[in-house]
Amino acid sequence: MPKIFAAWRDNAISRLVGMAVRTFAIFAALFVEFLAFLLSVFVFILWIILPILAIYTLFLSLAYL
Repeated sequence: MPKIFAAWRDNAISRLVGMAVRTFAIFAALFVEFLAFLLSVFVFILWIILPILAIYTLFLSLAYL
């Protein structure tokens, strides 16, 4: 096989590997962003729910005084 074809093949393979690595990096970053979003939703729910539960327990404990 002439050297020009070997160089073209190696270039094509390296370009394919580069595209695959970049695609994987993009999806990995999107997954990390999604996990951060889920964590923020969880923290926000706790930020809403926990004070309500604290006030509810306070009134329950006051009711039994």
